[in-house]
Amino acid sequence: MRDWDNTVNRMARTDELRVRQQRADTLVLGRSIERLAQYYRGVRVWGGDVSRQLDGPSAVSVFGTVYQGLGFDVTPTLDRDVATTRLQNVGGSLLTPSTEPELVILPDDGGAFRLAWMATVHTRTDVVRFFIDAHTGDVVRRYSMLQRQSPNSTVIHGIGVLGDDKKVSVTPFAGVFIAVDSLRPPAIKTYDLKGDVDRAIAIIFENSTSLSPADIASSSSTTATWFDAPVVDAHTYAGYTYDYYYKRFGRRGLDNANRSLLNIVHSVKRSDIFDASDAVFSTFYANAFYCGQCAGGVMVFGEGLPGGVYLSNGERFDYFAGALDVVAHELTHGVTNYSSQLEYVNESGALNEAFSDMMGTSVEFFFQKPGNGPLKADYVIGEDVDTCCALRFGAHDGGRSMADPALYGQPDHYSKLVVLPP
Repeated sequence: MRDWDNTVNRMARTDELRVRQQRADTLVLGRSIERLAQYYRGVRVWGGDVSRQLDGPSAVSVFGTVYQGLGFDVTPTLDRDVATTRLQNVGGSLLTPSTEPELVILPDDGGAFRLAWMATVHTRTDVVRFFIDAHTGDVVRRYSMLQRQSPNSTVIHGIGVLGDDKKVSVTPFAGVFIAVDSLRPPAIKTYDLKGDVDRAIAIIFENSTSLSPADIASSSSTTATWFDAPVVDAHTYAGYTYDYYYKRFGRRGLDNANRSLLNIVHSVKRSDIFDASDAVFSTFYANAFYCGQCAGGVMVFGEGLPGGVYLSNGERFDYFAGALDVVAHELTHGVTNYSSQLEYVNESGALNEAFSDMMGTSVEFFFQKPGNGPLKADYVIGEDVDTCCALRFGAHDGGRSMADPALYGQPDHYSKLVVLPP
C-alpha cells in the first residue's frame, strides 16, 4: 500500500493524477476520501481513476486503475467543431454547451489505446455516451446512460438462413437494433465485418487491430424483423448453446464464469469468391472455426458459396451460421479450451473434434425435433448448410455422420486409425 501511495503522490506532482473530488468520510470520523483522475499530456485517460482514503495526511487505503505504456501523440486530426458535427450526426441530436465533446484517451479490451472525442448525446428515448476516433471519426464505443430496472434488451423476430422465423435477443440503440444479447448472463455479441477480408485477417490472425463497437451487427431500422440471416442464426444459436450447457450441466458458458460469447460473420463478400486465394476460401468461405487465441476468443462463421455455385464434386455450402450443430460444435471447442485443453493435434485433436461433434448433435436434439431434412435433429453434422449431390459419397448432405462414419469415407473403429499429416 505504501508503494501505491508513493506512486499516487509522484503522479500527482507531475500532473498525471488530478484530484477531482475530496470529501469527508461519513463512516469514519476524522478521515477523508479523495478521487483522482489520470491524465496524459493534459488529456484525461478514460477509466484511469484512483480512490484514496486518508487519515489526516496518511493514506489508509488506495485502490483504482492506472494505465501504463501511454506513448503517443495527443493531437487530434479532427478538431472540436468537426467532432461536434460528427457526434450530432451519429447521435441524431444537437449537443449543448454542457455536453460538448471532450478529448480523451480510450483504452480498449485488448490493452491498446486510442485518442477519441467523447460526448453524451440525448436522443428522443435514450441518453447515449459516444466515443469517436479523434482521427477518423469512426464510432469506437457507445452505451446507454440510462440505469434501467431491467436490461436494455428486447426480443424481436429474425429470419434465419433456412427461411425460418426465430426470436432474437437484441439491444435497441439510436433508432436501430444491435446484435447484443444482455438478457442472458454472458454478453453475446455478433460482429458484422461487412465483407472486409483485410480487416478480418488483421483482427483475427494478425492482432494488429481490434473488434470495436462499430463492428457489432446492426439492423437497418427498428422494424420488428431482422433479415440478415447469418447474423440472426449466429446470434440466436450461440444463445441456444449457452442455454443447453446451463440447463443440462449447470455450466455457465465457455469458461464456466459467463465469459462473453463473440461471433463474427461476413468476414468476406460472396461476390469476391472468384478472386479469393485458396487460404481465404478455405478459411472464410468453406469453414467455421473457434479460435481462443484470436481477438480474445471468437467464433467465425464462413460465408458459404453464392447461389448456383458448386465445388467440383457437386458440393455446396450455405452460410455456416445457419446450422445449429455447427454453431454448437464451434462453441464446444471453446468449452474444451477452458476445461480439458485437448491439444489440437493427433489423437487429442481427434478427441477435441469428437467432443464438439457429440455436443453439437446433443444441442440439436435438445432444441429440434428428430427427423430428416432441414431444421431436424439427426446424427449428421452440418447437413442444414452442407448439401451435396451424387458426385460425393452417394448424395449425402453434411460433412460427417455420428451414426455411420463410413458413409462419409471416415473410420468407424479405432483399428482403422488414420494418421493425417500435420
